[in-house]
Amino acid sequence: MQSFRGAYIIGAIWNFGILKKIGENSYKYYVSLNFDSTKIEDLKGIYKNLMFIKEDVIRSLVGKSEVMASASLIPAEAKASVPKKRITNAK
Repeated sequence: MQSFRGAYIIGAIWNFGILKKIGENSYKYYVSLNFDSTKIEDLKGIYKNLMFIKEDVIRSLVGKSEVMASASLIPAEAKASVPKKRITNAK
């Protein structure tokens, strides 16, 4: 069974959805409750949902050479070694 996950945003309101193919030319969809990005607890929920979708996409693409070369798949320990200090040009 194939499925597609995503989100849509209207103003500060986020919704997450899943579209599932249940047969030939037959689909079913599910939509989350509203997440209001102006509320900190809802914002945390948005972040968790986005991370889940990201990891789901990465899992589905693992093994494909173009994905392995992607900068978005840099291991966390490599990203942690990047200096966080802002560098400015001296005059």
